[in-house]
Amino acid sequence: MKMIFVVIVQNTDNGKYYACSDTIKTGENLKAIFNRYNTDCVHLCESRKQAEALAIQWNEDFKKNGTFGY
Repeated sequence: MKMIFVVIVQNTDNGKYYACSDTIKTGENLKAIFNRYNTDCVHLCESRKQAEALAIQWNEDFKKNGTFGY
């Protein structure tokens, strides 16, 4: 089964954000992913490297604008 690499933006309890990378399988229910991570943003990437780099960049951006959750 093919793996799809994603960046997920998690909404924290205090209304701030945290991005993380993960993998999902083809055929996996996207609504379940959204519910598992308490998110409304899942970004599809072409590779694990791209997903990890994007999550790091988004977290840096969240830190700069004061919305980083952890």
